[in-house]
Amino acid sequence: IAEARSLNTNEYALVQGVVTLIDGRNVYIQDETAGIDLYLNNNTVPSTLALGDMVQAYGKKAVYSGLVELTGINGNSESEFTIVSSGNEIPLAVKTIAEILADYADANMLQSTRVQIVGATIGAINTNGNTPVTQDGSTINIYKMPVVEGLEEGYIVTFAGVIGCYNNPQMRIASADDITFEQPQYETVATPTFSPAAGTYYEAQSVSISCATEDAVIYYTLDGTDPTAESTVYTEAIVISETTTVKAFAAMDGMLDSEVATAVYT
Repeated sequence: IAEARSLNTNEYALVQGVVTLIDGRNVYIQDETAGIDLYLNNNTVPSTLALGDMVQAYGKKAVYSGLVELTGINGNSESEFTIVSSGNEIPLAVKTIAEILADYADANMLQSTRVQIVGATIGAINTNGNTPVTQDGSTINIYKMPVVEGLEEGYIVTFAGVIGCYNNPQMRIASADDITFEQPQYETVATPTFSPAAGTYYEAQSVSISCATEDAVIYYTLDGTDPTAESTVYTEAIVISETTTVKAFAAMDGMLDSEVATAVYT
């Protein structure tokens, strides 16, 4: 397959490889040297074709929006497309998103191979278009994300897929079974503290609220209700001259909200 990828456009090649992804007329295969997309003629993809089949195909080298293909393949013709065997091990190599992007800018030999990406953060999920995933500052799109029950934006995902291309590299995933996920483990903002402490006083007090988490935003109430993100933002000391229940919590982007702290001044 590596040799077929290096041919000039419109030259012909005969290749063998294991099927790693079937997407309509696009059949991705891979051998020990590389992967390639087979673009079969309309209505000629065998109904029995399955992942793990070893196939032999004869087609013309083409490039579609950056995706290297063998085209003009009649899936009903034994001289152009044959299932050699079934149940073969489907190849998989662990790669980072940064490695995939660097390869695309260089030799582009990872294209159409099946890889696993471990511990990426998923963005806004789009089952009909592009879903971004980010790993250590590098981002690639999953095209037509399978529906995965319970998966939400911001979760940490590990998935196996084939590296496709439409002007830029993209990931193609065969099914939801190729994806595992977990909720991100966020740190919690420190619970606010009050100074002076709650207690009984015989004159008005100037109460300060602080949080040990730097740059956290503090929200508070003075009527005994639990504060929310719609409550008053703490900016300066509060003068309390009558019996009052002060409640406060702190929040910060990328962290879990603190617990609500309560202080009763009598």
